Amino acid sequence: MKKVIFVNGTARCGSTMVDLMLGHDPKGFSLGEVSSWFRPWRTHHFDIKCGCGTYPCPVWEELKHVPEDELYRAVVETQSVEFIADSSKKLTWVIDQNRRLLASGDFEVHNVFLYKDPVSLHHSHWKRGQKDLSITAGHYRYYAHALDARIPFIAVNYDWLVRNIDEGLALLCERMGIPHFPAKAEFWRKTHHQLFGSFGPRQQMHAPSPRIYIEEFGADYVEAMPSIEQDFRCRPELQAILGELGARDIRKSTGPMPADSGTIRRPLFYYRQRWRERKMRFFPQPWPDREASSIREWKV
Repeated sequence: MKKVIFVNGTARCGSTMVDLMLGHDPKGFSLGEVSSWFRPWRTHHFDIKCGCGTYPCPVWEELKHVPEDELYRAVVETQSVEFIADSSKKLTWVIDQNRRLLASGDFEVHNVFLYKDPVSLHHSHWKRGQKDLSITAGHYRYYAHALDARIPFIAVNYDWLVRNIDEGLALLCERMGIPHFPAKAEFWRKTHHQLFGSFGPRQQMHAPSPRIYIEEFGADYVEAMPSIEQDFRCRPELQAILGELGARDIRKSTGPMPADSGTIRRPLFYYRQRWRERKMRFFPQPWPDREASSIREWKV
């Protein structure tokens, strides 16, 4: 049976790179954050700049008019692949597609939720000038929403994965039931047709000396870490969510959690987010200047 693997997680969790790694296979396809094409919420979502670097991309010229409920079937048929990785991450999209695919019975569905340790996630915000610890802690509500929706998933700690990439990726592929080979982590060896997502991995695909980036903390952050760690330890809601993620961590769980469309529900947050998404189609946000300048330089 064909497979769809949803690679989920909060912002800055590494989902774009893991999506590309999973899709690095002759029978795999990386969609990236494809939900943004069907449910646009930023200004650049109305035009497809494919990760392959060709504009317009012949693959997406064929796929871009397919309705969202036919997307995965169309990808399988037109690209002759056995499995698809989707790192859209938007929980409304993940819920809708899980329920639809599982009800159809045509696809095997897996959900992978990437997460970072709070200190590591906060560093991603810190280096961008955002030092408010409450904002970092608030990002973990994403996982609380996923638990509330009863989405079955395996959790993968991104910090562990990138530091143990061969072991970690092999284990993840085993749990997803897809092939693993020694160079699978080197996603830049394949031409991908992934949409949107983090620009860093897209740059790696076309860099002269690509590599897997392992984030290191600067001296100023290391100095501040004891107080940051203490703050996070004193947040019971955050600690409870981390406990749930730890219980589902791939290093502890024995296999993929069974998915059933009847158990995945749409809590109140789902309807609030869907209303907001529909509004933002007509009032999209501008793309941040740093990424916008990068996409203008993207080869066409």
